Amino acid sequence: MDHSCGVVSEALSRYEPAILADLRKALQDRGNEIADPLVWDETCQQARGIIEDCAASLRHGRRQPDERALVTSARLGLRNASRSVHPAAVIRACSVLFDVSLPYLRKAAAKAPPERGEDLLLLTLHTFNRSVGSRVEALMRGYHSYLLTQVGEANTADRLRLSRDVHDHLGNALATALRFLELHAAEETDGVLPSRLAGAHNAVQEAIGNIQALVNGLRIRIPGTGLEASLNEFLESVGTHQVRVDVVVCGDEGWVAPDRRQEVFVILRECLRNALSHARAERIVVWVDITPDEINATVEDDGIGFDPTTLAPRTDSGLSSVRERAGLQGGSVDWHSGSGAGTRVTLCIPSHRDGTEGAA
Repeated sequence: MDHSCGVVSEALSRYEPAILADLRKALQDRGNEIADPLVWDETCQQARGIIEDCAASLRHGRRQPDERALVTSARLGLRNASRSVHPAAVIRACSVLFDVSLPYLRKAAAKAPPERGEDLLLLTLHTFNRSVGSRVEALMRGYHSYLLTQVGEANTADRLRLSRDVHDHLGNALATALRFLELHAAEETDGVLPSRLAGAHNAVQEAIGNIQALVNGLRIRIPGTGLEASLNEFLESVGTHQVRVDVVVCGDEGWVAPDRRQEVFVILRECLRNALSHARAERIVVWVDITPDEINATVEDDGIGFDPTTLAPRTDSGLSSVRERAGLQGGSVDWHSGSGAGTRVTLCIPSHRDGTEGAA
């Protein structure tokens, strides 16, 4: 970092409180719901993070928000959805943030020598744009995951209600009809139904069997603990050796075939085991995003990293097993790392083996 970058970065950090104060006042003047006390504190953290990204870009070069910041943004999206805060309010708030920040960004850049000021302002604006875009994208993922989960829960509630209605009304009616037929056989024909009623008796029995199968199918839910709980149980069992590990799972696991969910758990568990054993990390973030079509997951650490080109010979690390398991599920897994740069594992697997499995 040269002296000019340091001067501008320090100036921008000093302006941060003023930018946040101007932002809240502008949002209040516009009646934006983001200024509401229930929402503001977390939104303020996001705005502060964007300004800090700009300052960090001057100190360390251009960069994106790290995975931890994006997880925080996604969680905010989940909470915004639960509070009925519309994404349009977030987009408008981002526009206001730019408007109130720009004069301060210019003032900070003016602290540099004239020949450097414009370049540093452009770098800061570029980082501002990337930081806002990445955070809004993560926030929208969280927002959509909440809505998809609500849809899944609504579908489950509808399925259970339908199963009760079929069982209580149609099932009971057919059971009563079958009982009348059996009583008729017992009372009038020495326990043997006339041929004209035997077909009706068999048809009613078959219908009752079909209804029972339908009711059981409607009531099916994936048993056992979910991915998030299972991964946290694994972490508790092995101990994290003073490493902070965050696990976030968004979406409805009801969209995932049971055997597929188990495979995803095994893959993520192996990635976590590898990070805990070899990365020498202080922080690990696991992010899982489930949609009706696919499961996307990342495991990122801030450890020592490694050269991905040496991945193939490292059979002792379990990474070859991870690649094989993902491939058997029709998915893919990639490693992004470098010496001293941490490691990011990305996993993508279809939710089901084909387009019909799990459809309901």
